[in-house]
Amino acid sequence: MTFRLSDAAYLLEVAAGVVLLAILNLTVFARDPGMLRVQPHPGLFVVGAIAARHGLRPGMMAALIITGLALAAFVNAEGAPAAEALLQRRM
Repeated sequence: MTFRLSDAAYLLEVAAGVVLLAILNLTVFARDPGMLRVQPHPGLFVVGAIAARHGLRPGMMAALIITGLALAAFVNAEGAPAAEALLQRRM
């Protein structure tokens, strides 16, 4: 199995989705870094669109990328009110 750039074209769509999520986070949810309080997380729509358009494997890769970014936002928000509220709610 060889790697072709055309097989990874969905990564451009994932990057565009991440940029849209960042813009949404900075404008609408400015007090909630990573949109951790929003249910369902808007990243789910990016993953769903990628999976519906390109299939299972690109959908799983998009889920991995979006989940990693959400976890990074959660770790970076540690000490922020959003992360503390989530931790209190889960305990």
